[in-house]
Amino acid sequence: MLKTIKVPMPSNKIIIRKQKEKEYVYYRTRVYRNAKGQPTNDTVLIGRKDIETGLLIPNNKYYELFEAGASKSETTETTEKTLSTQSILDYGNHFLLDHVLKKYDVESTLKYAFPEEFKEIATLAKYMVCEGNVYYYCEDWCDKTFTGLSNGISSQRASGICKAIQYEKKNKFFQRWIYAREREEYLAYDVTSISSYSTGNDQVEWGYNRDEEKLPQINLGMIFGETTKIPVYYSIYPGSIPDKSYLDYMLRDTKEIGIKCSKFVMDKGFFTESNIKKLAKETLRFIVSVPNHQKVPKRLIKENAQMQYDVKNSLGSGKPYAKSVILSDYGFRAKIHIFFDVIKFHDESEILFCNLEKREETLATLNSKPTEPQAYDKYFIFNGVKDKKLKFERNTDMINETIAKFGYFLIFTTDFELTSNEVLEIYRRKDVVEKCFDNLKNALDMKRLRTHSKESSEGKVFIAFVGLIIRSILERTLSDFNAKNNLTIEKVLKELSKIRIVKLSNGLTLLNPITRKQRMILECFELSEDALVQSALSV
Repeated sequence: MLKTIKVPMPSNKIIIRKQKEKEYVYYRTRVYRNAKGQPTNDTVLIGRKDIETGLLIPNNKYYELFEAGASKSETTETTEKTLSTQSILDYGNHFLLDHVLKKYDVESTLKYAFPEEFKEIATLAKYMVCEGNVYYYCEDWCDKTFTGLSNGISSQRASGICKAIQYEKKNKFFQRWIYAREREEYLAYDVTSISSYSTGNDQVEWGYNRDEEKLPQINLGMIFGETTKIPVYYSIYPGSIPDKSYLDYMLRDTKEIGIKCSKFVMDKGFFTESNIKKLAKETLRFIVSVPNHQKVPKRLIKENAQMQYDVKNSLGSGKPYAKSVILSDYGFRAKIHIFFDVIKFHDESEILFCNLEKREETLATLNSKPTEPQAYDKYFIFNGVKDKKLKFERNTDMINETIAKFGYFLIFTTDFELTSNEVLEIYRRKDVVEKCFDNLKNALDMKRLRTHSKESSEGKVFIAFVGLIIRSILERTLSDFNAKNNLTIEKVLKELSKIRIVKLSNGLTLLNPITRKQRMILECFELSEDALVQSALSV
């Protein structure tokens, strides 16, 4: 309990046991004789004795026993009033997540864009971080969790808040939020799909579903800061639009919200000649992976086929070999970094030969040439049928031609100042996108939209975006701590939910003692136990 909360010590039925420098108070709940006829008793810990005053610093069991009538006769009238409980609420997660919202200017940005709804939006975002996407249970969560709101949020109210998140207000949020990022960091851009059962949202359409669900979807394009690892912006697109077509929308939207002088990193799904020309026309610096099957990459791989045998191309132990080439094949000057990864070469070769052997086993059972050739049949030469068996042999020229491309990957950039090593590090850091999408769909339970109107859907995605900001900050801050202590964000949130406050009828607030693990978690955010106590006292 809070060290400032003390109650009179019960006059009898107590046992005090000293452990090191502290004295713990136990209450006798039952006195009886055991099977051998010897007197014994049952006790429960009801708190700790304050050495200076002699008063009791109570724990939860103390007021539970009192309310049950077990200790009424042993306490004074003052104690009776002190122990009348009004509410018991989870407080630890509110304390931490509220700190994150304030420290990283999320709350102030929400207040700027949504002056009337910002507290409820923040609460729903915290709910999604702790519990997931289903608002049906939000009111129950509010009943057991301190939120700072005067009332809980029902599923109907949550739906109303989603509808109040209008396009103009969202843009106000983004226009201010973009300044939370580091100005010189690369921005990773990617797209994912979110499935939906909705028939009232005209953006829900059939398209390439990344989760392989047989459902229509919306597509979500999102920008993340590579250094800060924090989501910067998102936009919703119709579900039928292919990846390579998103760039126009992204360029339009980033101009509208004021992202200027930016540097983007994208995967090869966005690499088309028209796309890179648009990026170059906007004088944007960018890094994008290049598909190996295109004409220019094929030529460069062939021209640099022996690069892995030149030690000056090595980037170091465990890293690939690299060369860079300046070219103007796309109508403007750019640089392509050519990488050869030995591990990638062996992995791709292993897959090829494994599939060749499987196909050979199948072909050996046939008595005629396949009428519907499979993907790997191009690696075989068919020589007719003999003794009712299909005759075939491996096409070694085709196999060699394919193997010659293995291990290579190319990255295209207009940032001439970067070395091959730096380009590779920046490109690999875009994994933050995949991590954030995984958090969005699984940790925040947004794999499917559970809304039916366009307005509710778009509002819910915005709240999920705020939740993703919180989750990303938790991931970044607790990364080393969690790895060292074998914890996950879910385990951290569960641990902090055990920190509870008890409101008493006389206005006092009790806080259960925090554990060493809880203290260490808070310290990762530069929060102390005293800060927790002061925060609890102020509610």
